Amino acid sequence: MLSIKKKFSLLTELKAGIVVFIIALPICLGITVAQGVPAYSGILAAMIGGIVVSLVSGSKLAVTGPAAGISYTVVAGIATLGKFEYFLAALVLAGIVQMVFAGLKVGSIAHYFPSSVIKGMLSATGFILILKQLPHIIGDDKDAEGDFFFFQSDGENTFSEIYHMFDYMDTGSMIIGLVSVALMFGLLNKRTQRLRKLIYIPISLLVIIVGVLLNLAISQYFPQWSINTSHTLTVPEFTGFNSLFHFPDFSLILSQDLWILVFMIAVMTTMESLLSLEAIDKLDPNKNISPPNRELFAQGLGNTLCGLVGGIPLTAVILRSSSKINAGGRTKISTIVHALLLVGTLLFIPGLLNLIPLSALAAILLYVGYKLISIAVVRTMYKSGWSQFLPYVVTIVIMTTSGIFTGIISGLLVAIFFILKNNLKMPYKISSAPIEGKTYTLITLAEDVTFLNRKKFQQALNTLPVGSKVIIDGSFNKNIDPDILEMIHDFIQKKEEKNIDVELISLNH
Repeated sequence: MLSIKKKFSLLTELKAGIVVFIIALPICLGITVAQGVPAYSGILAAMIGGIVVSLVSGSKLAVTGPAAGISYTVVAGIATLGKFEYFLAALVLAGIVQMVFAGLKVGSIAHYFPSSVIKGMLSATGFILILKQLPHIIGDDKDAEGDFFFFQSDGENTFSEIYHMFDYMDTGSMIIGLVSVALMFGLLNKRTQRLRKLIYIPISLLVIIVGVLLNLAISQYFPQWSINTSHTLTVPEFTGFNSLFHFPDFSLILSQDLWILVFMIAVMTTMESLLSLEAIDKLDPNKNISPPNRELFAQGLGNTLCGLVGGIPLTAVILRSSSKINAGGRTKISTIVHALLLVGTLLFIPGLLNLIPLSALAAILLYVGYKLISIAVVRTMYKSGWSQFLPYVVTIVIMTTSGIFTGIISGLLVAIFFILKNNLKMPYKISSAPIEGKTYTLITLAEDVTFLNRKKFQQALNTLPVGSKVIIDGSFNKNIDPDILEMIHDFIQKKEEKNIDVELISLNH
């Protein structure tokens, strides 16, 4: 028999799985539409990511699913190769390349990304999510729910869409959307904690149920505000397993275009997964550190399987993972539950899902975005100084307008600039004092002294007074450029010219 504590824990995992399912369903369908692939490809990918990748991965919290960040690559790849089956062959090979990357320990590069950039990625995800949901709240549903790109297919961009959203307002959708927002933010407020304990189902599921009931009530009593199918979820009806699966065609195995696409998919999915894993670990209440190379192997296995059965590229995803964490999910059970629910509803109740208003789903996603943008993190980054705050802000701005990879690289470059600047400024500390008529100078080397410090270090040695005693302390130094070390030894050889006595401490390089 399970203990009461374990029963409660299992119930929490089931609830978290339902929450992730509610969020994953419209995103998977939206990404499928955005990438122009067969209708079930996104659901297949989510199933493989939620079950296979989750079981192999070393992370208890990461949720793997279709990646919106590489949609352009998918669309361009299919257009270049000519058909979806050729793309699937490239995806199979890309997954194998990822598993090779894992064997080569490539996953360790994730540890070298600055915390300011990772936190910027989290905040940017929340910011993008909020901006993208605002039009859906009032019934402006021209763009798919999975479209997170700044420049949209309808010619608008994220900001112009918000500016014009009232031109496409739908009264029924707006009523449902505003009620859903009030429910989400009201019931998940600290002041309503007691009331929330009386509700045995996840608040996200309650919002969906209320949204469906409101939709039916509006259609019955206020037909002039009735919402049509363009404002509700559109789940394709299952017509048999022949329409569910697609298989790779390796006819272009010797094609240069195919192999270029293979490495593009492998590198992009690897980077997004590793960065997302770092971000998810930062959200982990227990502060666990997930093994990156094991994650990379799991992602590669998942992408290979997706390519074999007709899925689309996978990565670890922040949005669904953070939703799981916020809902109390702490094990792989909730991730597997969400995948089983996706498949079950697709096969058995697609018609019921099509009653769900998009504005109700938008309210749930709006709250998730709000949780990702932590005011406390913004304050901490600001108080940490420009070397932390500027990479954080640049990552948010560029990621919002140009995508995840451009944002990450931009933030990383700004962080590297500050690292180089600080390195140039502080390669050593120098202090001098007269003792018994002789000048004693202590040069304490920093932890890292690189070739960028050559000029300043040479100037410091050249300005030492004649007849002085110089102590060069390397006790704190871990890495010194060979050119700097050679400069020190040359100085020692010429010390008699200036009558300088030199002593080295812990500098046995």
